[in-house]
Amino acid sequence: MEIRGVIRDAHSVAVLCVAIFNGRLYTGGDDSIIRVWDYDTLKLYKSLPAHNGPVTCLETGKECKTLFSASSDGTINVWIWNSGLKIVSVTKTLIPISCLCWSSARRVLLVTGKESILMFSLQDGKKLVPAGKLDHHSDIVTSVMVHEGKILSGSHDRSIHVVDPATGRSLLKIPRAHKAGVSALAYDTDTDTITSGSYDQRVKVWSKDGVCMHELKGLSDTVTGLEYNPVTKTIWVAANSPQPLIFDAASVINVTEYVSGVVPAHRAEMRLFQKLYWFQETQEMMGTTNLREVIVWRWSPTRPVTTLHVGDLPPEALCYSPSMVPTLDFTCTCDDCK
Repeated sequence: MEIRGVIRDAHSVAVLCVAIFNGRLYTGGDDSIIRVWDYDTLKLYKSLPAHNGPVTCLETGKECKTLFSASSDGTINVWIWNSGLKIVSVTKTLIPISCLCWSSARRVLLVTGKESILMFSLQDGKKLVPAGKLDHHSDIVTSVMVHEGKILSGSHDRSIHVVDPATGRSLLKIPRAHKAGVSALAYDTDTDTITSGSYDQRVKVWSKDGVCMHELKGLSDTVTGLEYNPVTKTIWVAANSPQPLIFDAASVINVTEYVSGVVPAHRAEMRLFQKLYWFQETQEMMGTTNLREVIVWRWSPTRPVTTLHVGDLPPEALCYSPSMVPTLDFTCTCDDCK
């Protein structure tokens, strides 16, 4: 991945969410404003007053060509593009909203802010109508996502649930996934595994049966951002860290030092990464920082995936092993071996 561009000072205060809609980039901030950016140039197109509180979430309903925005003031705005972005309805939920997720399979919007997951259907492409709720958690739901029609959620109650929204039945429950609340979730579509991040400063990889396969320790802070990159088959982690931490998804080995060009040189010593977003339609990763930046990375087939540091001597030979079995490599510079 290489840096395609950086939006500096995207908002006057913290950048809380990012989305792509109708060929443009959208950001929501602590200033209650949605900003619209030209997708190619990353230049500001327009600023829109959106809510009476911070814009905490942005989500798109691609099938209905709709943008959803939500706020800690408890409102959800439904936006459509009609010669410009316009609000067509406002829904009041009476809870501070922390997460939105659109389910294409059921055409419902999932909304979290407390211990329940609220479900809304979109009527006539404009109005949100209550369509039920899921009560599998006992504390604030921090993460919700959809995979193959199933709802995955993580909570401050330390649990992870996989639920069938048609029946409301829990298909998988991991009751004590972490020592503290679950702060982020991601799904590896290649291996069908769930990755969770927590306030306990750890990342865990779970099988679809709920078995912990790997555990990553030693992070410096709460996991604030977590995404799976299906192009490079890596897990990206943000934990208020100076750069995204990158792990090989198969071996869960930290390969951060071998991925060059991820962090802009400008103000690098002051930067802390907070949120991460993967956009499959553009095959780009985006991240937000404490410097009010939005950083956009894109896949480049002409760049190396990793850089291996082999020491002071120049390499003289390479060998590829198609298996995962470790190999022993020897090098010698004595006269008898020349």
